[in-house]
Amino acid sequence: MKIKLPNGSVGTVNTTASTRFRKDEQEAKLSDFKVGDHIFVRGESTGENTWTATAIGSAPSQAQMQERMKEAMGKTMVIGEVKSIEAPKLTISRTDGVVQTIEADENTSFRRGRDESITLPDIKAGDTVFARGELKNGVFVPAIVNVMDPEMVRLMKERGGMMVFGGGPGRGSGEGGTSEHSSSGQQQAPPQVPK
Repeated sequence: MKIKLPNGSVGTVNTTASTRFRKDEQEAKLSDFKVGDHIFVRGESTGENTWTATAIGSAPSQAQMQERMKEAMGKTMVIGEVKSIEAPKLTISRTDGVVQTIEADENTSFRRGRDESITLPDIKAGDTVFARGELKNGVFVPAIVNVMDPEMVRLMKERGGMMVFGGGPGRGSGEGGTSEHSSSGQQQAPPQVPK
């Protein structure tokens, strides 16, 4: 199968008898996927832009991702620019224009980029952060606050405030995309292919 990767190049995904397929959160088969579908691929890299898939599944469209982000904003995640800090509280101007104060607790971890562990005093007004957590008694309490690097912030602004995050525990950096003949021209970043 040929796929269009987020960078516009074409990738090749090979399947085996043991490749699992899921579409719309249901078991599926390869023939259920059509040209233009957004997909994720999990498997082993077998060369540049080539993978042998252990799993292929449907991925949400950009519009679906934006809707999910909108629903989660302020409830399970907060993305935006730090306006002020009064430890343990950070006031964030979210990407949707709402100003929200979040409050770290003893379980909150802080990071800069992917690998650098930091502390609350390392965060400054003007930093752009991505926080995951939950509402507790009406206050957003982050489990993790990640200070985003300038390149990620630039990409976010290009996408109109929408962030697409790959990876996660055991998922690797990944690749993915749409069918080679996609007519929408929109690219999807969440697909994952562990190395």
